[in-house]
Amino acid sequence: MNPPHTIGLGMRLVSILSITLGLCSCRPAPQVIVRPAPAVSGSASKESYAGVISNVSPCVVSVFTRENISNKTYSQLTNEPGLRQFIESQSEKSPEGIPDQVEGIGSGVLISNDGYILTSSHVVQGADEITVTTSQEKEFKAHIVGLDPPTDVAVLKVDAKGLPSAQFADSSQLRVGDVVLAMGNPFGVGQTVTSGIISATERAGFGITEYEDFIQTDASINPGSSGGALVDTEGRVVGISTAILSRSGSSMGIGFAVPINLARGVMNQLIAHGRVDRGYLGVVLHSMTPEMANIFHLPEKKGALVIGVMPDSPASHAGLVPGDVIAELNHKPLTDAREFRMFLAQAPPGTRATVKVIRSEGEKVFPVTLSTTPKS
Repeated sequence: MNPPHTIGLGMRLVSILSITLGLCSCRPAPQVIVRPAPAVSGSASKESYAGVISNVSPCVVSVFTRENISNKTYSQLTNEPGLRQFIESQSEKSPEGIPDQVEGIGSGVLISNDGYILTSSHVVQGADEITVTTSQEKEFKAHIVGLDPPTDVAVLKVDAKGLPSAQFADSSQLRVGDVVLAMGNPFGVGQTVTSGIISATERAGFGITEYEDFIQTDASINPGSSGGALVDTEGRVVGISTAILSRSGSSMGIGFAVPINLARGVMNQLIAHGRVDRGYLGVVLHSMTPEMANIFHLPEKKGALVIGVMPDSPASHAGLVPGDVIAELNHKPLTDAREFRMFLAQAPPGTRATVKVIRSEGEKVFPVTLSTTPKS
């Protein structure tokens, strides 16, 4: 509804127009010729992503889960860690009012013609039954190939051939301001596409996952969108939608996606081994702050401060000690501790690396070989 002052203005304009036409009624009305406007090229042209969406939509699926909770207490269910968004509960309830089953919904991306699907770990973790529905309404039972909660990535498999598969982009090339489309099944309404831009890259520090390197977007992401595709304007997957920051539980313009470069590395290990084996250095790191940079007489607020070294670890064997500032990794300047953690997230055991550290007595270079992450 227009505000009162707008309505009033409109009424006055109509009255003035009526008076003017009355005064000029004795003259023939001028003939108005309306010609079609020429197409405008460049940024002012009307854009459509219909072609991109028609190519990608067959690769995006809905993931329905069912979890039996008869052997769990309700408090245990609601306090489980993770991002699971429960859309509805089964109507069957025990005499105590506790649901016997809980149904959830998410999304996924077909990544191979023979039925491998990339999704979010929290969508399927703990599920007893998983059903996948394609945009063509084909339904398949799915099983979990592997889960990686530290990155919130999972791989499913359905028994099918000749399925469409998505193409991947290089997510390291994303720029703030790039247009992206989010595709998934929010709230179970059916496949939905929203648009936005890349708001930021390399977001971390939210405690959502252990290894955080999120793409931030204002494309609308809602419960049920998790596991769906974030694609560029060429229809290539750049990320897997995973979480939102919200006060209402729905999209408020801050959504996060796992970069496809990270998801792809995890995916390959899950398909090959059913698990992810990460390299282990055995250090506790903290990103540099301006205060720390002043204390260590560093020209820039860059690098990672070693605040702990695990005994009998590759770091201790190499000679790293608390107080070292890691300035370079593999001969490249290190920005912060997050960047080092992301290297460890994707490096398998046996990976050799070189770290340059700054100490009070000067710079030193240490070769290190990553071992297998100890079981917790």
